Amino acid sequence: MKLTEEQIAISLFSGNVKTNAIKLMDKRLELFWNELLAECELNKNFEFIFKIEYWGILWMPWFIYLDDRSLSFSVNDISEDDLNTLISLGLIEFIEEIPSNDTLDIITKKYRIKSSYHSV
Repeated sequence: MKLTEEQIAISLFSGNVKTNAIKLMDKRLELFWNELLAECELNKNFEFIFKIEYWGILWMPWFIYLDDRSLSFSVNDISEDDLNTLISLGLIEFIEEIPSNDTLDIITKKYRIKSSYHSV
């Protein structure tokens, strides 16, 4: 889901920012966001790792780690674009790209849920 900067600006500056950010998401991304937020609140840790590994042609699974534990989600097709959408909506922030020595790792990035979006 690609949002234009104009769509984001109009929504975020026209009322409750948290509610409007959720309205801009499709159901798949909203479900992922709610599950990610719940896991982070449960563990009281709001930094997570997004990792894509190369396991073969057309098989590049993604993982999200919280406290070195891989999380499971109802949505099974999250991409880096989805995380970029959450950044655009002001829900999360990119922290750093983590270099890897493992040849299977394609991307390893660390993100943080912004403090205004969690209750802990």
